[in-house]
Amino acid sequence: MKKIKIIILTTVVICSLYPDILFPAPNTTDRRVALVIGNAHYEFGALNCPENDANDIAGALTSLGFEVLPPCIDADKKEMQEAVELFKRKLAGAQTGLFYYSGHGMQFNGKNYLLPVGASKSMKIPAHVEYEGVPVGYVQAVMNHAGTKTNFLFLDACRNLPYSLVHSQNQGLGAFERGINGMFIGYATSPNSVAFDNPKGRNSVFTGSLKKHLVLPGKNIFEIMTLVNKDVAKETNNYQKPEMVANLDEMFVFTPGENSDDNTPAVFTNAVGMQFVRISPGSFTMGSPPDEPGRDSDEKQHPVTLSKGFHMQIKEVTVDQWRRFIRESGYATEAETSGGAWIWTGGEWKKKEGYYWDHPGFEQTGEHPVTCVSWNDVQRFIQWLNQKTGQAYSLPTEAQWEYAARAGSSTAFANGKITDTGCSDKNMDAMGWYCGNAGGKTHLVGRKQKNDWGLYDMHGNVWEWCSDRYGNYPGGSVTDPVGSPDGSSRVIRGGSWDYRARYCRSAYRGRGWPGNRYSDLGFRLVLPPGQ
Repeated sequence: MKKIKIIILTTVVICSLYPDILFPAPNTTDRRVALVIGNAHYEFGALNCPENDANDIAGALTSLGFEVLPPCIDADKKEMQEAVELFKRKLAGAQTGLFYYSGHGMQFNGKNYLLPVGASKSMKIPAHVEYEGVPVGYVQAVMNHAGTKTNFLFLDACRNLPYSLVHSQNQGLGAFERGINGMFIGYATSPNSVAFDNPKGRNSVFTGSLKKHLVLPGKNIFEIMTLVNKDVAKETNNYQKPEMVANLDEMFVFTPGENSDDNTPAVFTNAVGMQFVRISPGSFTMGSPPDEPGRDSDEKQHPVTLSKGFHMQIKEVTVDQWRRFIRESGYATEAETSGGAWIWTGGEWKKKEGYYWDHPGFEQTGEHPVTCVSWNDVQRFIQWLNQKTGQAYSLPTEAQWEYAARAGSSTAFANGKITDTGCSDKNMDAMGWYCGNAGGKTHLVGRKQKNDWGLYDMHGNVWEWCSDRYGNYPGGSVTDPVGSPDGSSRVIRGGSWDYRARYCRSAYRGRGWPGNRYSDLGFRLVLPPGQ
């Protein structure tokens, strides 16, 4: 890569242009302000990702302390101009500004333009482009004159345009000069090239990687863009290559924290030795597409927004952690007081007296996941832990669990598609963590491949209890869902050591009675933000 330029463009328009409904500014001397735009529904050719791109970037920036103006979705030229003017006013007194755009963009006569959704499909002469498009230089000028110390411009705006539009010798956006002091421009692909929209995914290839890496602790902007470049090159077989242009006085880090060589997000450890990682707020498509192998009928896809971040335990609760609870509380589990646990006999599940968390029917160490614990038992563990720590741990909601398991992916597993609907000893080495089978028993926690958000064993090992009652999914989009208001069974997720691969998919929904205690059933916890 010859140049370093950063401009993030993703068009989203649902413009709310009243200052009193803006997100409040964070209480910090480093005030950060952002505007995101996502334009998708053009007359001359709709795009799949910009609305999701803009909303997801807005969520990531909010978690990073930015004062994010309400995202503009499918904006016309007037709405885009008004949003930029509001952005200019809000930048007053700020130290950092960020503009992100996803949608159609083009170059003409040496200038780059962002296209509003109302742009005519008959733009055939330069005057049309200059009249209907929004010049990128206009946004740069606004940021330059605001007095902010550091400005970011991210442009995911190099999509294919139909031939009916005004012809230019080059596709996509033109090159940006090093330009204004204190500005970093990042765009989705090389100058004069076209970026992918990703018609079957939630995000474009570029934005999907950007939102994931922006929140990594301790990573400066150049390290973030290097990771993005690697992701995009891999996903597009080196066809699409993001570009950066920078003129910064000092290095900029979005999230303070330890800079880990393996890109693992920073974690914290509580008083019981349980480790948690922060999961940023965001939106995703919950459920599975109709053509996903192994899919069940209760996995209807629907948009879900998690408006608040949370901390999730990076590994399942272990035998040692459970043993400490039993020792300090004196609690006896339901398996110990009510006739045992359900054990796999090789041909069926059978309830057997004398089997419980410390005797599950196979050998375990303290670093194996605890099993044979009911949903009711887990509630007692949570009560003990909250009293001990003064915090508010809980089981994850089903939506939190799937969001974390996917880690930004839209495939059956966080690391790819399902390759086999069954598991056996023969294909275990090839399938790795795709498969739940682990030789007829659990495996040590945290020994398999982690997902991109630093979580282990979200696919396989043991089923994990969720807080929700099991019920049908809603018909439309939802925010912060907590499950069915009625029903007796509770959701379990993730598959386990004795189940085929289809049950270990991100979208698969299991369920069990609150008193169930099986030797393939355990849990992990979450903690609300700010704790």
